[in-house]
Amino acid sequence: MNPVKVSVIMPVYNTAEYVKDALACITHQSLSDIEVIVIDDGSTDNSYQLMQSMADQDDRIRIIRQENKGQSEARNLGISLATGEYLYFMDSDDLLDKETFSVCYAASAGNDLDLLFFDAEVFGTVKNTLNLTYRRAHLMKEGIYSGADILEALLKNGGYRASPCLLFIRSSYLKKINLTFHPGIIHEDELFTFYLFINAGRVSFINKPYFKRRLRDNSTMSTGFSRKNLHGYFTVANELIKFKYNLADKQLKSLVDLRLRNMMYSLIYNSRFLKIKDRYYVLGHLLFQYPQYFSIKNTIMLIFPWLQRFRERK
Repeated sequence: MNPVKVSVIMPVYNTAEYVKDALACITHQSLSDIEVIVIDDGSTDNSYQLMQSMADQDDRIRIIRQENKGQSEARNLGISLATGEYLYFMDSDDLLDKETFSVCYAASAGNDLDLLFFDAEVFGTVKNTLNLTYRRAHLMKEGIYSGADILEALLKNGGYRASPCLLFIRSSYLKKINLTFHPGIIHEDELFTFYLFINAGRVSFINKPYFKRRLRDNSTMSTGFSRKNLHGYFTVANELIKFKYNLADKQLKSLVDLRLRNMMYSLIYNSRFLKIKDRYYVLGHLLFQYPQYFSIKNTIMLIFPWLQRFRERK
């Protein structure tokens, strides 16, 4: 029996208001040869009941329930169960264009790709205060690249996005590099996506906003920055530094350094609104553990955030 073409992995935690729409945009894909692995990560609302009613009508949907372990553990369970030629990670409150899998499968299989990525649009009831943008057509051309070359271009032109929902991944490639999501942290995508790109032999880009990112209250994207975020960032930084020390290739080492500098800037920028004691906690970590990855200008922004807000209002 041949494997399905695409395995979709969707963790769910208390998204009853949105999960039926998210699941429907997967089951209504024009490419029907798929399996949908839904991991109910300990939901306490009626998400499971809503999904089960859909699974009763569609045998491509498989629902696994577990106690709450977090998104990384849920995705990793999905990876272990997936049988498809390609993998796609869906978020349970977002949407996806119905042609996504058809186009991505044809491009990936036809060009022997390890990884394919595309763009997104942002929608929702929460104001896009982070000015999130996922459009990169003006930054690059469609084509086939090595993972390192396209990663370098994305990091240098500001087009790098860590969300795995923008990726279409060859399953055999993921198994070859033995990659899973780092458990127990947020910002786990930062590690996963970076490793996917830097190790890939053949990568391509489709200039279409197939993914629809919903901004809503109480989501990871819209909730305030906290110590939890700091822990995630610092864990990712430490893992990247360990990864770098095992590299011999100068280009790859420089890409790790570039990503760490970009990430530390994001960390400092997002830490501006923390309490003063938390900002000094960040500063201490930067000074003693990552001094080569931030600047004096960044330090001033962290200690005197009102200066940055003043500049942004000008």
